[in-house]
Amino acid sequence: MSQVPPSFGQYFEDLFKEAHAIMVQRQESYGPVNVENLGPVGVFSRMAMDKVGRIANSMNGRIVGGKLIMDPGWYTPELHDALVDTMNYAAILIALGQNKWSEVSRGISSHTLACGCNQCT
Repeated sequence: MSQVPPSFGQYFEDLFKEAHAIMVQRQESYGPVNVENLGPVGVFSRMAMDKVGRIANSMNGRIVGGKLIMDPGWYTPELHDALVDTMNYAAILIALGQNKWSEVSRGISSHTLACGCNQCT
């Protein structure tokens, strides 16, 4: 049985820290180009088609008396991973929407990205 978190805030802080650690680790492996090449529509497609599809498949249950009854053990490690990945895809979409993805993932200023010079910081 899992331990009860000390507070609502602490529970979600821990959850977001987990998502953050995964995001940083994956970006160190993949770099920014994959997201830049996909763009917002591609990132959303990955989130919706791949991750949300996995979530939907994991949450299949049975209809009993007109109500959906979830099967015992529906919350699996694979479902957890897909949900955390969905959180991260949403964060990537926010960064793309605010025109921050390339800037923060490459560690360079938006001015440098816009003008192409290498003397700006």
